[in-house]
Amino acid sequence: QEATVSRRHVRLFWDGSELAVEDLNSSGGTFLNGLKIQRAVIRPGDVLRLGPRTEFVLEEEAPSTTLGLAMQKEGEEQ
Repeated sequence: QEATVSRRHVRLFWDGSELAVEDLNSSGGTFLNGLKIQRAVIRPGDVLRLGPRTEFVLEEEAPSTTLGLAMQKEGEEQ
């Protein structure tokens, strides 16, 4: 457990067809690619940092389930 990461630090959610992140008034701050943010869209390759030391690199993986493959096909058709 990192002292600068709150129990309710950020919220990840789908904003239409994009993955977004929103800082929940954390004391340590939320950073996307080095910039402090309140709310932003996340893309593959982005670096999400919570507080001064906890980092996540976002990667896109190919769907591996039947539902995931069906959703991908539906998205390509639209």
